[in-house]
Amino acid sequence: MYDPSRMLPKVTGYPLDPAVRTRRRPSQASRIEALRRVPLFAGLSTRNLARIDGISRVTFASTGRVIIEEGASGDELMVVLDGRASVRRGDRTIAECAPGQWFGEMSLLDDQPRSATVVAVEPMRLLTISRKDFRKLLTKAPRLAETLLASLSTRIRELQTAADMEPVV
Repeated sequence: MYDPSRMLPKVTGYPLDPAVRTRRRPSQASRIEALRRVPLFAGLSTRNLARIDGISRVTFASTGRVIIEEGASGDELMVVLDGRASVRRGDRTIAECAPGQWFGEMSLLDDQPRSATVVAVEPMRLLTISRKDFRKLLTKAPRLAETLLASLSTRIRELQTAADMEPVV
């Protein structure tokens, strides 16, 4: 028997879900706003966010699709534009990603294994940035690299301060 859902086209390796396939491409303004929420990009100007948007692509994941797998190597940051995903470590669900949230940001900077598995719990549209394209952008825009380093330094200081405030037991 003919099943049209088995014949869905693929975009960047994620099968399109009919529920997501019909949606329009998000505007540049909405993509930039989504990027602005990622802590790694905190403090970047709209111009630099537009540069990052220029190397991003919109990808799709159908319900039940494993987007990233714990322990696997990773090289992409993904920002959720539509849909929801479950974040799991082992057999335990530790979080949920909804529109405006992100995962995989450290993969832009290092080559460490993924720390969790992310599975789409409903059809998703994601803004995806690869490490390769991100590094190329940084070599073309050294000021962007300087701003990112300052942003990372600020985040590390905030984490250190928060850790110093933890009660000693």
